[in-house]
Amino acid sequence: MRKFYLLGLSLFAMLAFGAFAASQALAETVWLVGGARPTEEVLVLSEGELLLLDTVLGLPVDILCSGLNEGIVGGHIELGVLQLGAQWDEITRITDLLGNEPPILCEYMERGPCEASTETVDVHPFGLPWLTELLLPTPTGPALDHIFGANGLSAGWVVLDCLVLGFANEDKCTSEGKSADIDNNATAGDVVALFSLTITEGALCTATNEESGEVEGEILIFTESGASLAVSE
Repeated sequence: MRKFYLLGLSLFAMLAFGAFAASQALAETVWLVGGARPTEEVLVLSEGELLLLDTVLGLPVDILCSGLNEGIVGGHIELGVLQLGAQWDEITRITDLLGNEPPILCEYMERGPCEASTETVDVHPFGLPWLTELLLPTPTGPALDHIFGANGLSAGWVVLDCLVLGFANEDKCTSEGKSADIDNNATAGDVVALFSLTITEGALCTATNEESGEVEGEILIFTESGASLAVSE
């Protein structure tokens, strides 16, 4: 099974307009399907696991989820009045491994103060669809993929069902700085996206009112049709 850590990522939609204009001189890499820029929408998928990290009452709460992403590259992705180019893609849907809509049932790796009576925890993606933009920040650096919310919403995740003294706590995390290193060195024409705190910021979470939320790991992204997927170098 392809392993991946789902995007629990976010930026405010209004920032997409400024970033789009400012990044044109930097965006020198685009999505390639079958070795060429796609001129029509191509369905891309991701499959595997998500690891979300935050703190509740000062203690770590780490949650592991399994799920699927669906999205598109190519075609004419719209952001307001803008027609976005081949460096953009859109994440339209996140489900569990059986294709069921959220909430996604996840398990605690570290439960912190969350009571042991709660064996599973519900997680909802927030602000779908999400937009991602490929950027080349330096001539020699790897391509980065920035994540934006759309439709006037921020993007991120909401964690439910952490019971403390019998009361359910909701933790909603959003961020203005989530990015991933993009690497073509995957098997069978897939693309790897690597997330770590060295290239991104913490997500602002309601449990702490601080940038305490983290997403770690890597994503495998591939086309539904089996055509090779890559980013230009």
